[in-house]
Amino acid sequence: MSLSGRGRGGAPAWAAHSGSQRRPVVALVNLFKVSLDRMGSTVYQYDGIIPEIKARRRLVEIVDAVQSSNPEIFRVKAAFDGNKNIYSFKPLFAGGSEGVFLFKPEGIITEYTVTIRLVAEVKAGDIKGLINGNPSEAAINVSNILQIFISQHSNIQFHRPLSSKIVYSTLAEHTHDLGNHSPFLLHRGFFQSIRPIAGHLMMNIDVTAGVMFKGGPLIDVCMVILGTNNIRELQGHQKRDILRRFLKGLPFKMIKPLRGGKERVYRITDISRSASESTFSNKEGEEMTVADHFKNTGRPLQFPTIFCVQAGKAKFLFPMEFCKLLPGQQFKKTTSDGDLSAAILKFTPRDPRARLEYITGALKPMGVLNYHEGNSYLNQAGISIDSSPLKVPGTILAPLCMTFKGRTDVALQNGSWNSQFAKHSASPLKAYKPAEIKSWCFFNFASLRRDSFQSFVQGLVSKSAELGMSEVITSITSGGIDVLWFHIGVDTHPEVITSSPQDIATAFKQAGTLANGRTGSWPQIIVVVLPNGPDVRAQVRYIADIELGVRVQCVHQDKVNKNHSSSQYLTNVALKINAKLSGVNCVPTIVPNDWMQKSLLIKPTMVIGADISSPGPGEQNRPSIAGITASLDFSFASYWAQTRVQQPGLSAIQDLGPMVEAAIHHFKREHKVPPIQLFYYRDGVSDSEFDTVHQQEYQAIKDAYHQAGIEEFKCMFLFVTKRHHVRFFPVSEQDFGGRTKNLPAGWVANNSIASPLCKGDFWLLSHAGLLGTSRPSHYVLMHNDFNFMEQKEVEELSYYLCHVHQGASCSVSIPTPIYYADKVCDMTRKYYFDPAVDYGDSNMSSSGSTPFNETAWKRGLKQPKDPRMYWV
Repeated sequence: MSLSGRGRGGAPAWAAHSGSQRRPVVALVNLFKVSLDRMGSTVYQYDGIIPEIKARRRLVEIVDAVQSSNPEIFRVKAAFDGNKNIYSFKPLFAGGSEGVFLFKPEGIITEYTVTIRLVAEVKAGDIKGLINGNPSEAAINVSNILQIFISQHSNIQFHRPLSSKIVYSTLAEHTHDLGNHSPFLLHRGFFQSIRPIAGHLMMNIDVTAGVMFKGGPLIDVCMVILGTNNIRELQGHQKRDILRRFLKGLPFKMIKPLRGGKERVYRITDISRSASESTFSNKEGEEMTVADHFKNTGRPLQFPTIFCVQAGKAKFLFPMEFCKLLPGQQFKKTTSDGDLSAAILKFTPRDPRARLEYITGALKPMGVLNYHEGNSYLNQAGISIDSSPLKVPGTILAPLCMTFKGRTDVALQNGSWNSQFAKHSASPLKAYKPAEIKSWCFFNFASLRRDSFQSFVQGLVSKSAELGMSEVITSITSGGIDVLWFHIGVDTHPEVITSSPQDIATAFKQAGTLANGRTGSWPQIIVVVLPNGPDVRAQVRYIADIELGVRVQCVHQDKVNKNHSSSQYLTNVALKINAKLSGVNCVPTIVPNDWMQKSLLIKPTMVIGADISSPGPGEQNRPSIAGITASLDFSFASYWAQTRVQQPGLSAIQDLGPMVEAAIHHFKREHKVPPIQLFYYRDGVSDSEFDTVHQQEYQAIKDAYHQAGIEEFKCMFLFVTKRHHVRFFPVSEQDFGGRTKNLPAGWVANNSIASPLCKGDFWLLSHAGLLGTSRPSHYVLMHNDFNFMEQKEVEELSYYLCHVHQGASCSVSIPTPIYYADKVCDMTRKYYFDPAVDYGDSNMSSSGSTPFNETAWKRGLKQPKDPRMYWV
């Protein structure tokens, strides 16, 4: 079957622009052409009915065995989705639509009845709609069937769910044991997914890493997780919460099955109290402890005071000492374990060329994916996949210059102006708009040595002055014991008072009172050195941002210890402080007569970034956090933010209208005029939800302008996604953008891989990769009222917005407003809920057993008193 086509309307929505200042650079992309020329015209869909079996792995084994033992019926390999659907490119039953098979697995007494019944005939040619920009339900169905055929061989070989798009290899060269101190193994995985581009169907193949449990006695696994060698430490609420987060949902078996019982697999639904505390009613209706039950049945517990695990809908309780965790289970939850993150980074290919070699190696006959020899599913279906990645023409956008105070010509090196702050620089840069600091305060809540602390303070004061910020009084709180105040260059004997680090609010207020006595106002910024142990950051942020409304800059003890005299580190901290105090560090230079100056910035313009942060796995009773950041100046460097709580699982921002209306009023308060031009960048939306989210949120934006009394305005609406597996690779060394051997910052792909399902889209690498292979951002245009803006201008505006992050000295990977929106949502989840509110779960840590209490979460959400730039 031949495929051909061009996008909606027969041509891409945008014409390709090379641009006079752009340099063409061809790249490789991890897309591999799918050929369906030999594929049949019809796919026969059958229901596979095996009533006695529910376990999916057993279903796969039985369906595969039925095919192997009946070659006269299964003339070509049929693909199974792991549930009930079986697909074949040949009819299975001549003159009929149903077959019944009796199957008895080796070593098992039970004989199974397998009924396979024809339910539909699918036209394979419907796939053309997907590449021609008409994604009908029939076209998507064929795409899903092809995905099952393509991934069937590798998923069966490596015992993965047949619907999975990621295959984790168990081969020795693709695994890494993290040692006895860790419960995990790392497995190299390979992502494979069908992706349409204009006129073609492609396979997107990428390499990834999976974290798997080693398995073994559950007590041993728990001790490794908690970092202890003492079994008796497996008790207490805090440790129970930690284990619940790691273990919930994982399968286990009894080390010795209960008397007369079969060895069966259970799943952990919760971590319960100890066996000596947990009770249940026995068959006689008597209440007894789990420990007593096992004692009465002749199996007394050796450790009755440690946790039990709960399993099943009936909430069965099992002592941990009788349980063993099954190996190979994937750990999908987020963790703050820095060692694990570092191990994953080390395990992942760091060099883009090495990544591409892993990908192409997986396609070879003996590779993990093996789309060629020995893959009977593809060969017999007539599907073939190229083994060479696609070449993509692209261009590098004209490099920007940055504007600092007194300079508009600061050149970038691969998207970075970091080196311009170096100590040896002939003319040190000053902030474009430096903040004026009258007083500030330093707290050392860590065990930092006084000489290191004072070196850090003096270095930061000096660096801030170098950037143009002025200082009059500096106050220092050291070690949580002494508060040291002194005038720069005046006081030689600082004043000393006492303070308690256990009461952060009192310590801050005490420092504020002293500062007020000296300067007539509170400190404008409080700098806090955080300890290594229990994180006090949440308390510091809530008290400073919510209760007191004072700016705070947190730094970690380890970083200060290591970098207290580092010019680069001190510069980075000073830049963040300047931004938090409404200063502007730098902005991209706008060239005279540039289209932005002539056409865009002649009218009041606002940029909004929006995102939704969803709760993690197993946190059903936590809210989603929706957040926006909106620009307040005409350089798009200063922003205001607002967040809202909403039901988890909703893709569109429910309160977007009131949030945008508030942003309009803040802009008008700053400039006396409303923003009649709006650029809306939206993150966190999957491709399949673009249309739905766009309809709801664009309508909310129109409603917001109407409520603000503005009937005519122009809007551009774009989605920006980074949750994808598309990667670009330089073809030759002359195209390297730096030591990481990635493409240079500013590389943008042309329309050759544009999606036929979008009105207009492009791929942009706006940043220089620091480690590994750079991930491009995918921009999808949904609405455009600006007649003077074609693809070239949208690319350049988006690239400009990647250079206005005030906490960075290089371009970032996504436009700054959505970078900020993501940070705001994350900080809100961590820091800005009132701890006094009852959210329906103990210690705000979910076990998934309580319903979502939207009213409580809305009541508990607090907004920072000053909503500008507090997140930098």
